Amino acid sequence: MRPVSKGLIAYSTIFAALVYGILDELHQSNVEGRTSEVIDVVADVFGAVLVVVFWFLIRTYRSGSGSDSDSGSNE
Repeated sequence: MRPVSKGLIAYSTIFAALVYGILDELHQSNVEGRTSEVIDVVADVFGAVLVVVFWFLIRTYRSGSGSDSDSGSNE
């Protein structure tokens, strides 16, 4: 089985947040006393983008520090 690329995971995460945000706003538009606003979908997508950015930063930090400690133990 071929591993899934990091880019595909990132785009899928953002796309899932977009779809969920749109569906949530459609649901809210049909609930009495609730309103549906585009800014809420934008906030959902922005949150997903932040998660993806932090995920990449954490992976980069861990792989950078992990490779330093591994190379030190081999000497």
